[in-house]
Amino acid sequence: MKKKFQLGIKLWSTNTNLIDRVRELSEEGTISHLELYCVPNTYQKTIEAWTKLEIPYIVHASNESVLDISDNAKLSANQAIFSEVQQFADSLNTNTIIVHPGSGDIMENIRQLESFNDGRICVENLPHYSLHNSRMLNGVTYSDVRKLTKSLAANFCLGQII
Repeated sequence: MKKKFQLGIKLWSTNTNLIDRVRELSEEGTISHLELYCVPNTYQKTIEAWTKLEIPYIVHASNESVLDISDNAKLSANQAIFSEVQQFADSLNTNTIIVHPGSGDIMENIRQLESFNDGRICVENLPHYSLHNSRMLNGVTYSDVRKLTKSLAANFCLGQII
């Protein structure tokens, strides 16, 4: 019988100390994949360890506290941050990169996400306010999600909002 849904686990790229436990959870069938949050400037130091773990991956780009796609002045810095996320995705053979839409002008969010030029982008919904700076976030309403996914030709994933 095919499972109706799959469970994964989310770790940060710096959590290489948990690789053996993830392997155990995968082998016993408790989890089906690993969502890896890419902490900036960790690719060189951690990718070798992650590539030794044979499990399907989903890559998660940095949140709006780091990847601030609401500010045009941060475009080149954001592109550099996302480039490292793409390196993780390439090395881990994933076809999904989860991103948060950000705050501010949704059209600026779309413009910056388009500049990353990556068809693996998957937009994740967000809580109404940022936990990092109390700004109102995009990707909260159906209208926002539809505008983002349609403009970017991107998929959508439902994240847990606590």
